[in-house]
Amino acid sequence: MAYFLDIQAPPTLQRTQRDLLVSFMLQVAKRFSFLGLQEWELLLEKKEKVLGIATEFYDLTKGKALENKFTIFFASKKDTTDFRRLLEALVDGLEFGEAQKQKKQDWMRVWRSHFKPLSLSKGKIWIYPAWIKIPESKKKKLVIRIHPGQAFGTGNHGTTSLCLEAFLRNAAALPKNNIRLLDFGAGTGILAIAAEKWAKKNARSMKSIAVEIDPVARGQAKINAKLNGVKLQIAAKQKKSDSFDLIFANVLAPVLLEKRDELLGSLAPKGILLLSGILWKEATAFQKSFGVPDGYRAKRVRNGDWALVEVQNLRGLSK
Repeated sequence: MAYFLDIQAPPTLQRTQRDLLVSFMLQVAKRFSFLGLQEWELLLEKKEKVLGIATEFYDLTKGKALENKFTIFFASKKDTTDFRRLLEALVDGLEFGEAQKQKKQDWMRVWRSHFKPLSLSKGKIWIYPAWIKIPESKKKKLVIRIHPGQAFGTGNHGTTSLCLEAFLRNAAALPKNNIRLLDFGAGTGILAIAAEKWAKKNARSMKSIAVEIDPVARGQAKINAKLNGVKLQIAAKQKKSDSFDLIFANVLAPVLLEKRDELLGSLAPKGILLLSGILWKEATAFQKSFGVPDGYRAKRVRNGDWALVEVQNLRGLSK
């Protein structure tokens, strides 16, 4: 059984503002029996509706966005109503429909029809949905198979692709053996899985820890790790004593600022910290707030509306 609630945002809401609103709604929804979020609809040339799921499908650029409308799903009517009351109190300018019972529909079939193979870094990385067979022509590439479920991370989003491309740029400088990697806020586990497959392909040994507070996402990361034939240590929290040669931190900017000392303190000499989930227009202010200390250097990389801040620990580097 599922119930849904329609939410209408102001028509003047821009894409970056919508991204932030969606991220916030997802955080609030996790307090309840959250089942999923339909973020927007497109009307294609053939007049068919296409469902967009939680910021993952911006590549469906044909046609015109109909409206800044969201539909969110819960397992109980009470949770749907309680979510509305809480969001109403926290966010101004939203209009809400009434909680309604969802008719039976094969949402997975609809969703699958729009998750297609994705090429990143000029074809060096390929992301394939778990249900699509990998062609022989791609098997020599770095190919990651993903079944996201309700977890974030299919590679389509600019923040994820920024992390993967930054990893490839820095991979050669990692230790030859016993590479220690942390995927902080792992979601589907796509980043750690990609790194592990790169290490295996290049005959390098790597130990990856995927940290994720959401138990649903942890379960999905385990499935994806098995699907790709790699080993991940998946945990809800990171041990403070751990030290890493490379850290992915693809989460919301406020979380990056909150965890700043923990992330920097976990970076080994020569280590690289990849901070993503940052809007490009806020990247300079974010870097200033993050406060890269002496003994570290940082640079910003852009992908559309999104930015990645790459921080390197200079200890151990030859002058």
